[in-house]
Amino acid sequence: MSAAVEIMQQLPSFARQSFPFEIHFKSAVSRQLLDYLLVQVQQGTNFMKICQGIGSLNFREYIARHFNQPNREGSSEDIENAFYQNFLYSYPSNDKLMHLFLSYYDKTKDLLEQDMRSHIGNILICDHTFKLGSHIGERSSRKEPTEGQFDRAFIGLNEYGEVMFLRLTRDAGFEQIEDLLQDFRLRLLNEGIQLELILVEDCCVAQDHFTNIFGNVPVKLSPFHATQRVVESLPPWFKDIKKFAKDFRMVFRAKDDRSEERMQNTPEGNTICENLEQFMA
Repeated sequence: MSAAVEIMQQLPSFARQSFPFEIHFKSAVSRQLLDYLLVQVQQGTNFMKICQGIGSLNFREYIARHFNQPNREGSSEDIENAFYQNFLYSYPSNDKLMHLFLSYYDKTKDLLEQDMRSHIGNILICDHTFKLGSHIGERSSRKEPTEGQFDRAFIGLNEYGEVMFLRLTRDAGFEQIEDLLQDFRLRLLNEGIQLELILVEDCCVAQDHFTNIFGNVPVKLSPFHATQRVVESLPPWFKDIKKFAKDFRMVFRAKDDRSEERMQNTPEGNTICENLEQFMA
């Protein structure tokens, strides 16, 4: 079994894909289980809950087969103990699921990178997300907390919300993303696309850096962060902060764009000023 991985790698791609399972070192996983894992991860389910879900599905299958037997015996405790001792119904641990996911990513990362680089746009929306970076790191033991390798993730979107580039960083220093932005500028040149607007979270600090790379493209504070700064300035005793934030974000919407989801582009400055005056009235 330990040499099965090397043997499978010698087979043509179409032959490997014909097997209903993928072989790893001293283990194998069905493609059906791998698909289930990928779908759950895409939906935001953490690995521990996925592990528990797989265990529950296996237990339901075990119970169904047990009660279909003609001479079924044993208490609930006996049935449960027998389930955990039956290797046919064993299921991967939390760590094993992570290994399977990382193995899949390692095989497909070039395709994912190509897909991300295929997206381009006239508007660049940059942001740092802290939650993603904080969950990536190395844990010295199961009891000790994870020691983060990255502090945040820098992400670039176009006007359609498509990810054009992504990088994990240790801090907000511009030197960690400068080459990434330079590469994006070359992609724009190769596609013959002129960048029209850059939206960032800290326009006052980052404007000079972006101007050095993209020239005289306007660098503005994104509507999301503009709204967030106003909301964060409210005193703790302020009532209905959530309602205030929901109403205030409409300042950056077109006058006939009042649905829960934004349907139109951000209006011109005059319209925003009129919306602001109406909001404060």
